[in-house]
Amino acid sequence: AQSLRCAGQLGGSSAAIADNTWNLRLLYDFFIFVIPLAFGSFVPACYLLGKHLPFGLPGEIVFAAPLLALAFAMVSRVTWQFGVRHYQSTGS
Repeated sequence: AQSLRCAGQLGGSSAAIADNTWNLRLLYDFFIFVIPLAFGSFVPACYLLGKHLPFGLPGEIVFAAPLLALAFAMVSRVTWQFGVRHYQSTGS
């Protein structure tokens, strides 16, 4: 138990110092490209192929999927820009 507690404390402090710039681009690409692509192509493809939509989504959502993809991309971009604008470095 003592070693787990120490590992948690030391791991947390070293994670706070670590350079996470590689994560930023990965998250940006995921929310700006991957999620909208899923809404914009996967859902309409299911409809065209006659497959059932995942999670019990109604069939009418197919026609709104491109609009949902665009809306999600816009919200993601605004959220990203807000975060970048308000980012404060740790100074290390």
